[in-house]
Amino acid sequence: MKACQPYVTDYLIVKMKWWLMDESKARSPKKKITYWMHCLKACWKIRHFLQSIQPDHTISNTLALPHLAITSRWLGIRHTWFLHEIPENTWHHIALLLGTEKTLKLVNRLSERVLVPSDYAYRYYQGHIKESKLHTILQAVELPPATQILQRHPEYSVLLVGSFDSNKGQLELLQAIHLIQQSHRNIHVYLTGPDNGGMKPCKQYIQENQMDQLVEILPFTSDITSLYQRTDVVAVCSLVETFGRVAIEAQLCGLPVILANTSANPERIINGVNGLLYEKGNAKDLADKIEQLRPEKVRQCMRQKLNAAELSATFSQTAFARRFCTLLMA
Repeated sequence: MKACQPYVTDYLIVKMKWWLMDESKARSPKKKITYWMHCLKACWKIRHFLQSIQPDHTISNTLALPHLAITSRWLGIRHTWFLHEIPENTWHHIALLLGTEKTLKLVNRLSERVLVPSDYAYRYYQGHIKESKLHTILQAVELPPATQILQRHPEYSVLLVGSFDSNKGQLELLQAIHLIQQSHRNIHVYLTGPDNGGMKPCKQYIQENQMDQLVEILPFTSDITSLYQRTDVVAVCSLVETFGRVAIEAQLCGLPVILANTSANPERIINGVNGLLYEKGNAKDLADKIEQLRPEKVRQCMRQKLNAAELSATFSQTAFARRFCTLLMA
């Protein structure tokens, strides 16, 4: 709320439950009824608040919560849904209460507009959302100034930023680094992000392959700009990215990126010009791409193709607000 305070005149905090359930448990009528009872209670509170502030538009920022969309339809307020998730890939072992098909039909019915952050997400949703409602919009990506000045590692170094889980691909990067290690070439790797169950397998792999001196697992930090200062290349090994924020952050810091050739990743670079794509699931190809960027001259050439001023303007909050308002008022 502190960041939003300059722009907010009034607000309400309401406890809301996601309409998601464990896939291993049956979505029984009783559980559905219980959820909708909780949902209606939250909607009732939201209704009173909306009646008091009388907004022209409302915006939901996640597929996981339907409450504002339902209440807006109830009161006849124009509603926009900003979808950042791909249900089958975002939530593992949990599913939407109504199932994906019925949920997206409801999203389509309850929304005047549906916004998505990439062409990849657009292609996914265009089979579910009316085409006249569906729009792609680039999100804002702004980096705070570094709080400390850090020297680059003396060895050629690679950074992966992301939560330790089955999607972000830390193990695939470690497999690629192990191949480089076997060729007796020096390299250093930084991994940083919150642990969502994937850190333990990474640590086991590092120990089993005697990579302790090559790999540094750093605590998750909000001072991400300082971390970018320490590395030569940023790797994005995710199977699924609906936008690809890390790739933009890296380029804003003048760093070339290596991305898996899946989901929205190819939209973030021009392959071979300001970054490289590798075949997802192919650690050998990833290792080859990392080695391709080892020469400083190659990285320098890619840095020259990165227009930091243009990137900053494209992904600024001001530019996003302008794009957003244009869509909202159309």
